[in-house]
Amino acid sequence: RGTYDWYGAMQWRAKRWVTRRSSRVVANSRMGADFAAQRMGLPPANFDVIYNGVAVEPVAAGTRESMRAQWQVSPQ
Repeated sequence: RGTYDWYGAMQWRAKRWVTRRSSRVVANSRMGADFAAQRMGLPPANFDVIYNGVAVEPVAAGTRESMRAQWQVSPQ
């Protein structure tokens, strides 16, 4: 779910050791899987991607602007 910027070299070595011995490695995005594969020196084919399963409904036109005005939030 992230790039684990806080990991040190020892944590990446441990993650690589576990990942090489795993029967399946799952990531929730192709970008995350590719990053982890590159960082651990493993083939991207070792990773399966299962995307998050939450469908987000589109916001109706004007709703965002109306809510920002109501809550006095500047447009960004």
